[in-house]
Amino acid sequence: MFNKKGFELSATFIVTLIIVIIVFVGSIYFIKEFFYKAEELKAEIERSTQEQIESLLQQGSLVALPINMKEVDIGESKTFGLGVRNIGDMKGFNLVVSFNKAIDSLGEVIVDESYREYINSNWLLYDMNGFYLDSNELKVLPIAVRPGFNIAEGEAVVPGTYLFNVCVFVDSGAVDPNLCTLDAFKFSTDKSEYYTKKMYSLMVEVK
Repeated sequence: MFNKKGFELSATFIVTLIIVIIVFVGSIYFIKEFFYKAEELKAEIERSTQEQIESLLQQGSLVALPINMKEVDIGESKTFGLGVRNIGDMKGFNLVVSFNKAIDSLGEVIVDESYREYINSNWLLYDMNGFYLDSNELKVLPIAVRPGFNIAEGEAVVPGTYLFNVCVFVDSGAVDPNLCTLDAFKFSTDKSEYYTKKMYSLMVEVK
């Protein structure tokens, strides 16, 4: 006798299995795509600013960001290079880049921090995973900024100068991006979590 219930269960299982496989394959694709892009960014940094960054680090700088301003067209991408050098015992580090604000040619704010989450998620590409450095070990990190056509869902990008905070946290584990803001830094009672006890900045002139 034909078991309709058993057939329905089997069909449901097969459909579920297919969906799981599709999601799994998609995840692998995006992971590979991320690492592929990361390698591209690393190669670009090595061609353009690797030697300059390493020279600054070897001269004594703990964090080097020799070029912090670039012009970029909407939809295009520009890559910055940031170097970190450790002194003393092995330490763990985390890089965080976070949108601050955008200003026009007169210095007036045209995009404020309320757009931070969207811009951070859609404009920035860098390695958000922590890393460890031995004593006197150097590391160069690429930071790509790609201004999208929007600054929020359904809201078009406005040409201007977009400012980003750059923070290198030390021995801090997972880091909340909200700690890389001017207010968070200003009111922090323990600035030693910020490597060199400083914040850095990037400026992107969006055309």
